[in-house]
Amino acid sequence: AESWSMDFDASMPVKLLRHTSSVDQDSHGGDGLGGQVWPGAVALAEFVLPYCHGKRVLELGAGTGYCGLCVSLVANHVIMTDQFLDLLAHNVAKSNFSNVTIRYCLWNDDYIYDKTDFFDVILGAELTPMIDGHEALAKEILRRFMQSSKTSSSSRAFLTAAPCSSSLSSSDSSTFTKDTITCRCATHHFIKTAIQTGLSVNHCHTNIPIPANILNLDRTFDDGLDFVWILELGLSLSFSLEQNA
Repeated sequence: AESWSMDFDASMPVKLLRHTSSVDQDSHGGDGLGGQVWPGAVALAEFVLPYCHGKRVLELGAGTGYCGLCVSLVANHVIMTDQFLDLLAHNVAKSNFSNVTIRYCLWNDDYIYDKTDFFDVILGAELTPMIDGHEALAKEILRRFMQSSKTSSSSRAFLTAAPCSSSLSSSDSSTFTKDTITCRCATHHFIKTAIQTGLSVNHCHTNIPIPANILNLDRTFDDGLDFVWILELGLSLSFSLEQNA
């Protein structure tokens, strides 16, 4: 596994939702993106809490561990994964939560992982801005759905995404197909990639607010907006039938 620098910005902690603990940040390590808490991670943590009660949760691209640690307060167990583990391990150890595990994960790579694991909920905060990673991310989610399908038939994934200026709204999510998406933004590129991979977009939750009064967030890429989209993904019925034929 690749490593973060150990120069954590302990002076820039971000407090967990509904808890006194906080996570530290690292503005210098890893790929230069996952070492800070983005607004989408806070919005996702707040939004998915009701879906995570008593559930087994997997977080992809966990970065600082902020979102996974927030939902661990209500989940049965949370496995947080990333390509860079030092900062994540630091924050998990700092939290002292007993129902959290961290693991190395490079999306869609042939790494060794426990194929017996199953997950009710898969989370991804701010993973879609970089188009180059969309195919690997979609295939990783698909792999985890297939892995969980024997045990948890209703597994679903929640990913934050940048709001799009097109007229699509949450009521339009049932019309998402690879042929009807013409917008070229990163969000719709991921949606199209996900559908082509074998995933379904069950719902596009628009205008999800970023909780106010959370200090020290990295707002470099949010264009000053105070809301995000959250994509709710599932396993495509046609793909599932095809695999079971």
